[in-house]
Amino acid sequence: MSNVYPAGIKPAEGSFMKTSAFFRKQMIKMVGGVLLFFLSYCLLLSLAVILALGCIAGGILLIIHAPPDYARFITLVLGLVMVTLGILTVMFLIKFLFRRQKPANPYRIEIFVEEHPQLFAFIRQIADETKTRFPKRVFLIPDVNAGVFYNSSFFSMFWPSDKNLEIGIGLINSLNISEFKMALAHEFGHFAQRSMAPGSYVYVLNKVVYNMLYENDNWNMAIIKWSGAGFGFINILLTRVTLYIARGIQFPLRKMYNLLNRQYMLLCREIEYHADSVALSICGTQTAISTMRRMEMSIFCFENCLQELPGLAAENLKFLNIYEAHIAMIRYYASQNNLPLDGEQLPLITDDYFRTFLRSRVLLRDQAASHPTREERERRYLAADIPSQTISDSAWTLFNDREQLQEGMSALIYQLEVPHSDLCEWYTTPDFIADLEVKQLLYALPAEFHEYYNNRPFPVIDTDNLEPLSAATMEQLSFTSLYIPENGLRIRRFFRNSQDAETLQAIADGDIQTGYFEFAGVQHQASHARIELKELQKELEQDREWLAAQDHMAFRYHYTVALLQGQEAAHQLVEQYLLVYRHEQKASRLSDIVVKIMHSISIIFGSNGISVRKSLPFFETLQQGSNELREFLEELSADSIVTSLWQPLLQAQIAHFLSHHYIYLLENEPVEVEIENIHAIISVIQEHYNNSIQLIKKALLEMMLPVWDQ
Repeated sequence: MSNVYPAGIKPAEGSFMKTSAFFRKQMIKMVGGVLLFFLSYCLLLSLAVILALGCIAGGILLIIHAPPDYARFITLVLGLVMVTLGILTVMFLIKFLFRRQKPANPYRIEIFVEEHPQLFAFIRQIADETKTRFPKRVFLIPDVNAGVFYNSSFFSMFWPSDKNLEIGIGLINSLNISEFKMALAHEFGHFAQRSMAPGSYVYVLNKVVYNMLYENDNWNMAIIKWSGAGFGFINILLTRVTLYIARGIQFPLRKMYNLLNRQYMLLCREIEYHADSVALSICGTQTAISTMRRMEMSIFCFENCLQELPGLAAENLKFLNIYEAHIAMIRYYASQNNLPLDGEQLPLITDDYFRTFLRSRVLLRDQAASHPTREERERRYLAADIPSQTISDSAWTLFNDREQLQEGMSALIYQLEVPHSDLCEWYTTPDFIADLEVKQLLYALPAEFHEYYNNRPFPVIDTDNLEPLSAATMEQLSFTSLYIPENGLRIRRFFRNSQDAETLQAIADGDIQTGYFEFAGVQHQASHARIELKELQKELEQDREWLAAQDHMAFRYHYTVALLQGQEAAHQLVEQYLLVYRHEQKASRLSDIVVKIMHSISIIFGSNGISVRKSLPFFETLQQGSNELREFLEELSADSIVTSLWQPLLQAQIAHFLSHHYIYLLENEPVEVEIENIHAIISVIQEHYNNSIQLIKKALLEMMLPVWDQ
């Protein structure tokens, strides 16, 4: 194994490995909260047991001392009811003690040492270096992730269960051996140090308490089902009383748990930092940085691959191996962003790649508390400055039967996510990438504009009073000066700030309930949101005025250039601009219709359930949205530029919708076929329409390119 296992790095324990005073303080609060919770739990249990025993004893006494006359039957029934109520209450109380919570994940595939001896030896060495126990079982999952989980029960609070390790095939797909070691070591790092033992224990406690209070579906369903069997009224009465007692016990405990969980969330970031420190100490700084970066890119590419599956199935296509498509997409994405590849064809992600990314500067407290950002983690990695030993071989080197594992997981994903794809034809990875390239070429706006017009609607231009620029102004302007890269970046920053302003407004108005938020890396109380909003709005107003002036100047520049070619060229430019503008306004209208229909369907068929009587207003809204969609599609169908891009299946669905009057509720029963049909249309119509607008917009920008560039 020495040739595939990165040598352990054992630096002196520096400050980056030590627990902070904040962490120790929060841990003490958390442990105290847990103890208070279980003291309250035991008190409520004692009271409930006394109540249950009282019911049982009272019922038995009633049965024993039942009068001999006509009231005997009523007394016996009442006694049986009290005994049963007591038994049900006790059953509810003790079921938590013996219920073993097995986290349900239908995607898990267990693997064994006989199948992958190198992998298990690799994991054992990581466990030894991090001074933690070897996992009891090892599973593969589809994701770009790794994790440790427990099969927890009530007794896990006193005798923690053995850990199970799950490894994402997407993770293996995107890392080299050194980075794979870092990812697994981070998971083991949660349980490695003695100072972190309370953290892992609190994690188990938090999970067990949640299961006790919120995951009672099986019990509730059994009680409700039992209430419908025999003795009608008596069973229903017993069911209601039992559930009321159970909810009465749970209510104060849930309130306490919410406070407990908030405290736990404050610990999460520190727990993540410590797990990072353990992994960093044996893997090194550069390995840690490259692991985070490759995982971030890989997650983005994997999610995009998964999003393709339903659309491909609609075209009668499917992947034999999703993970071949995944790694191919990573390489394609790297090439689109001018990132070099290493010897294993994995991307080398540089600092320059991230400089064009603009993330929201507003983080809510739970978001800020749960996991550090990649940037925060990288700053800590660099500060530790631990040397790395890099083994650049793919992590797949540790596994046998690579293709079999990938194809098996791909089949499982299709089985669970796209169950009606059995008869689809195989879609090869080269064809997938070729189609991506075609779409990229088809829809990409001219690069010369440096994303100036990307992902935003065209502004209003008063074309009736449009005047060309003077010769003096034209001498000072050029295409290149109008569309410098900094202008595109400033526009993206403006829209990022607009979204942040909406979030701050929601916090200030109380629409977002949070005690704290983070803005630009600084934590504030929620009451401070209006102050930050006011400062941000000043910046937004300046950028809004600049953008309006810049847009108007840019279009007048192109109009002036077009006039030099003749009135016809200028007229075509204006008409094409108005065409784009009108379609973008229609797209906004379509978005409102889709939201109305989707919201109604989600309420009617939501997981919480809703009666027909209560759902009537949503059926009315669905019908109203359907009528609006019909009017919109009838208008849109006359535009051949738009309809030419509709796939045959969508064309058939729209034709059926327009030729039939859909009714969604008939004799108090949902008409599921017609609801499914309209849902299928609204699920794809926006994407098709936006693609059409993109082509019209592209045609306009190509008209606006300088003559030397056409």
